[in-house]
Amino acid sequence: MPDKKLEEQRKEKTGKAESPKQAGGAEKTKMSEADRQRELRKQKRKRTANLLTVAIVICLIIMAYAGFRLISTLIDYKKGTDEYNKIRQYTEETEATSLEAVNALSAEGVPLTPPIHVDWESLQKINPDIVGWLYIGALELSYPVVQTKDNDFYLHRTFEKQYNFAGTIFVECKNKGDFKDPNTIVYGHNMLNGSMFGKLSHLSTEKRYMVDPYFWILTPGGNYRYQMFGMKTAAVEDDTYTIFNGTDEVFSEWCDKMYQGSEVPLKQPDFQLDSKIVTLSTCTNDPGHRFVVQGIADPGIPDRPAESAGESGGEQTAGDAQTPDAGAENG
Repeated sequence: MPDKKLEEQRKEKTGKAESPKQAGGAEKTKMSEADRQRELRKQKRKRTANLLTVAIVICLIIMAYAGFRLISTLIDYKKGTDEYNKIRQYTEETEATSLEAVNALSAEGVPLTPPIHVDWESLQKINPDIVGWLYIGALELSYPVVQTKDNDFYLHRTFEKQYNFAGTIFVECKNKGDFKDPNTIVYGHNMLNGSMFGKLSHLSTEKRYMVDPYFWILTPGGNYRYQMFGMKTAAVEDDTYTIFNGTDEVFSEWCDKMYQGSEVPLKQPDFQLDSKIVTLSTCTNDPGHRFVVQGIADPGIPDRPAESAGESGGEQTAGDAQTPDAGAENG
């Protein structure tokens, strides 16, 4: 027992008193721990700096790419605008450039005349695919209209066939191209800079139709003025895009349906079996829908080409009507 008690006392004394060597070792251990913590903090700051550098580089790359795309888009816009301004030099305004002017001329007994004259010979030399010229006075919109064997070629090619996102306003390839079909569909891009059909929706949203509810399509064979009777947002598979090979009661019902479906209150025209409709179509923010404006040709225009009974489509039936798939891709 005494030996055990002495042993415990020795252990207690040993625990309370450290030798200089032991004390130095403990201090060194504490210093090493502090150094380690400092090193860890240094490495953490370095990793953070590296991450920030990578993030900055990525942001700069994204900004550079966005800037490149913006500059490319602006250059594209300018090229397209410059080309179409040059093409418009082959047109000449008449005294009937506004609805007020037309009404004033009519009051003086002057026959209804188009707002512009077109130099078809010169334009056909530049591009033989031209089939007409579209003029919408309420929007100050004036562009050539083309047609080719498919609905892809002019999606991103200008009138002079140069690549440009704006493309050209064109007629559905399944239409005849002479605007004598019961429903002729005309496509154009909804450009952000307002070119092409970029302002078409303004007829509805800004009530521009109240300024002038007509649009014109001039062709080498004659000139057509159209009374707007329908404006709406339509699904790409909507029967708005129906192409008729002939007319009967189905066509009459379709005309009434188009008028009733308008989202804008417009004057109801006198639909006939030989009525000629033009549907202007452009894209919207929804890829599944298009904004469309529909008009009916004024049969009283003096220089409208005469049509035979066979051309009016009376001998055919609207049972042959078809809906093109182009509405899903164009505009």
